[in-house]
Amino acid sequence: MLWSVLVTPPVGVVHEGTVWQSGLSSQSEFGVTGWYLLLGFGVAVVLGGVLAWRLVDHEYAVLIGLILGSVAAALLASAVGAALGPASPEALAAGLPDGTEVEINLAVHPLAWVSWPIGALMAAMVVWLSFPTPSRRHD
Repeated sequence: MLWSVLVTPPVGVVHEGTVWQSGLSSQSEFGVTGWYLLLGFGVAVVLGGVLAWRLVDHEYAVLIGLILGSVAAALLASAVGAALGPASPEALAAGLPDGTEVEINLAVHPLAWVSWPIGALMAAMVVWLSFPTPSRRHD
């Protein structure tokens, strides 16, 4: 998955067997969500536009499909990216001395998942409004 390759995982510091996120890590954590938003929105816009264009006479089916498909894709992409990222820091911190830096697993803020449905629906709306079919023209 491209997202897990592009993102630099946030770093935490071990203190008494617990991983604490450092101040610099919050910038990296923003990068995790930022890349997820950028890539997800871009993929959703392309796929939403293509599906709306190809299935222009089936607006309701495309609308339902885009909503369900984009939500499923957003959750799947987040799960795959997290699985391909670093392991759980708590398991790694158990035997490490204090002050050791540990990569924190990739996690996306749940509100970022909305970028997929928004991108897909915006693209479909642009296609449907830009290229009306004969059934939608009001001559």
